[in-house]
Amino acid sequence: MRTYFGINRKFASNAFKLMVDYDLDEVGDTLALMRSQPTPKDFLDKFEYTCRQSPVLEDMLGHSLGWLILSERLADVVRQCSNFQDVELHYLPEKVWPLHPSLEQYRVLSVKKEVKCVDEEKSDILWSSGSSGSRYINSFRECILKESCIPDDLDMFRIEEYPVMVVISSRMAMKFAELYPTGFVFEKITAV
Repeated sequence: MRTYFGINRKFASNAFKLMVDYDLDEVGDTLALMRSQPTPKDFLDKFEYTCRQSPVLEDMLGHSLGWLILSERLADVVRQCSNFQDVELHYLPEKVWPLHPSLEQYRVLSVKKEVKCVDEEKSDILWSSGSSGSRYINSFRECILKESCIPDDLDMFRIEEYPVMVVISSRMAMKFAELYPTGFVFEKITAV
């Protein structure tokens, strides 16, 4: 049995928040950061950005989409990931920087490695149906992974069956925790 962790956003009520808007015709695939293919270089430039001003910037930046926007010190931890070749760290576009002087130091995390590993029998899953009637995972009450499906050398990956969830190893979680980061909490995930 191994323990992994999900990263759940938990922003302070008085924290700086980046508001992200887009035109679907312009952006196309809004989930490009959560796909296994390389993210298009101009992807983040296609969005419009405003903010809720506050002097409090957390290590994981509050925003209105599902991205993981990390401070430079957290990005440095990500760079130590054993499978960093499966990860992209993108600068926020220059047009965002005038909203706060520190935004130039933040990175948008894109984890490209997907692993099909959910134990559907042991997990407590909230299911939804698409317009075609196909079933998909909406969220978890409890997520249990199949240990045998996860390569030993992975520090960071996304769950193929629920690609919006980034999973990190205990080793990586400890490296993050040593910094006492703000803006998120860990969610324990067991692999059996």
